[in-house]
Amino acid sequence: MENRILIGIGSNVPSRAEEVSRAMLWLRRYMSTSNETVPYPTAPYGEPASTPEYLNAVIEGLTPHDIEFLQSKFKAYERRRGRLPEHRSQGHIIIDIDLVAFNGEILKTEEYESVHFRRGLELLKFPSSPTE
Repeated sequence: MENRILIGIGSNVPSRAEEVSRAMLWLRRYMSTSNETVPYPTAPYGEPASTPEYLNAVIEGLTPHDIEFLQSKFKAYERRRGRLPEHRSQGHIIIDIDLVAFNGEILKTEEYESVHFRRGLELLKFPSSPTE
């Protein structure tokens, strides 16, 4: 069975374009992509003013994998790229990959409603609700 997923990707390090592009390519081994944005810049929201600009992307795709499998793979990839738990509080995000929705169920409401993710959905011309 194919599961419909929405993924958010972000990075704010100097090599953010490379990190986001690399993650988008890596994700293709776990899903077939039906729609994706080009990486787009966003200002940090709710973070110190000194936090660098982000580069984000949103991907809609189909996968045979379940939520737990995908989330474990995403976190393992983030760690391999050098991300540490304390980086978020430091405003230093090498790469962030979030499984935001799975078969129409929003898994991360705060991320789904965020300005940067909503911008990606607009670029995808995605309905206002993942179940539409």
